[in-house]
Order: sequence, then C-alpha cells, then structure tokens
Amino acid sequence: MAVDVATHAPWNFFRGFLDASDAPALSSDEEVCRALWQSLEELVSSDADSRSTASEAVQEALRAVLRLLEDRQGCAANVSSQLLDDNTPFRLVSHLDFLDFEGRKYAMRTFSAIVKHSPSGKLLEYMRARPQLTEMLLDGSGSSEVSIHCSSMLRACTRSEGLVAMLLEQGAASRLIDLAGRDDFDISSEAFASLRELLSAQPATSALYLQVHFDNFFGSYHALLQAEGAYTTRRCALRLLGDVLTARPFMTVMVKYVSSPDWLQLHMNLLRDPSRAIQLDTFHIFKIFVANPNKPRRVHQILHRNKDRLIKHLEAAVGDKSARNEALHGDLKTVIRVLTALEAPALAKSVSS
Repeated sequence: MAVDVATHAPWNFFRGFLDASDAPALSSDEEVCRALWQSLEELVSSDADSRSTASEAVQEALRAVLRLLEDRQGCAANVSSQLLDDNTPFRLVSHLDFLDFEGRKYAMRTFSAIVKHSPSGKLLEYMRARPQLTEMLLDGSGSSEVSIHCSSMLRACTRSEGLVAMLLEQGAASRLIDLAGRDDFDISSEAFASLRELLSAQPATSALYLQVHFDNFFGSYHALLQAEGAYTTRRCALRLLGDVLTARPFMTVMVKYVSSPDWLQLHMNLLRDPSRAIQLDTFHIFKIFVANPNKPRRVHQILHRNKDRLIKHLEAAVGDKSARNEALHGDLKTVIRVLTALEAPALAKSVSS
C-alpha cells in the first residue's frame, strides 16, 4: 500500500526545506537545527486538535538534534552555537508547557547538551542577555508540572563558572532556599539538589559570593533549620550546611560562621531536638564551634557556661552511635576533651579614661 508521507508528522515540518529550492543551501546540521526552530513555532500556534501531532514533531526534531550533540562529538560545538543563534534554549524553556512529559524530557536533555557543548563565552553572553531565562527556570522549579525538568536544566548551568556567578548575582540562591522550604516534597528535594550544585560545582565563585552576602544568605538559610514539623527539610539543610562549612574553599566562610554566638545557640538548641538523626547532623556542625582555636569571647563564654550539660547530652545523644563509627567516636572524644579543658575566658581589660 502506498503511503502519503505528506500527511505524516514530522514530514510536514521538514518538507519546507525540500520545497525551498530558491533558498540558500543549508548544511544538514543547519537543516536539523532549523527544523527544530520551525517545529517549536508550529507547536505554539497549534490548536487543541493538532497539539498532539505538533508535539510529536517537536520530539522528532529534538531527537535529531540530540543525535548531533550526543553522538557526533566533533560537531557538537558548532551545532550548539547554531542553536544559540536560533534562541533555542529560551524557546525550549518557554515552550515546556506545550509539551507532554516525554517531550519535556527531550527538551531537558537538549538544553543540557547545549550548555555542555557551547563555547563558554558565547553561552555566558547569551544567558546574560536573557535574564528572564533564569527567571523561567526558577519559576519552573517551583511548578509541580515541570519542576524536575527546570531544576535539571538549572543544574546543568552550574558546569560553567561564569554561569554560576551570573545565577548568584540574579538571586538564584535565595529563590532556591525559598523553594527548599516548600511543603511539596518533590519541589523541595529538587531545590536542595540545585542549591547544592550551585554552591559546590564552582566552589571558589560560590565562596566569594557567601563572603559578600554572608548575613543575607545565612539569615534566610536558617529558616530551613527552624522549620516546624519539617523533619526532612531540616535534615537536608543541616547536611548541606555541614558539607559547605567543611569544604576547604569555604574556610573563610566557616571561620566567620563559627564566630557567631547566635548561631552557636541555634545549634545548641538543635542538639536537643527529639530526633537522634537531627542531633547527629547538628553535632557535625557544633564540633566546628568547639574546635575553633580562636573563639570570640562571647562564643567562649557560652560554651564554658554550658560545658557540663553539653558533655552529658553529647554522651547520651552521640555516644551510642559513635561506638559503631570510629571516626565519629574520635570526633566525640575530641569535643568532650576540649570542652572539659575549657576555662573561663579572661576578664576583659578595662580601658582607663
């Protein structure tokens, strides 16, 4: 039986290139990129009856582009550059709502591949010229329909040091902290994963940002540690905080953090949480306050005044777990030894007038 190919998607969207005999000749790679551009335009203009067919055409075009980006590494940079010229990343994100779940997966993979293979300078220039693209990714990260896709695309951007700096400048960290505190488990989990990548993928850049925006960042972040009834949120927040503070590039941030008496008291309160898991995660941050050899006077006073109660509580809360964990046992012994030896801070010298 003869098949009329003109009635089958995605033929309609590729046929134009065959009919345009008077147009300048395009390379096969350019044709594939242009076909994706055209299929996205057709998708937006489609009505309810033709939406499914148009979505299938976009998926077919995305698969063709991905073959160039993922299977033909030699041409990936040129193809990515062409896709930037066609404004494809912006179109993929802005058209997500028009695609079904499978189509969104292909869009997500294509966006990530463009970020991976694009010339870094051109990609950064492209993203900086379109701040609304970052806004769409962050908004999408808070939408249950496309959270997983937008979050993945946002994390793909963290492979570039320049893009991390741009995202931080555009307020991505505070937006992700807000999303991490959401009641929706999937949205919160994706936000924590994105925040972790934003802080850890390019640590030198992120550490500098935290030094400059120290009070604002941690003032917002601590709301996650104090979220009432949000066990998972608090555990994720404690673990990420501990990983950041103990990473070498964040040394300056860590020293400033453990010099705060208010934040010491916050973690002392968390040590009394009913959850043993919360207590243990908090211990790994609290021990840094204790180990600091240059404790500010107020921090020293708080630890000295409460050292007997702290030792007793730590032995009960952490002692049983440390018996099965050699590293934890060593940490606990060190903390108890330092607290035991801690003397009252010397009286401040009065300044004579």
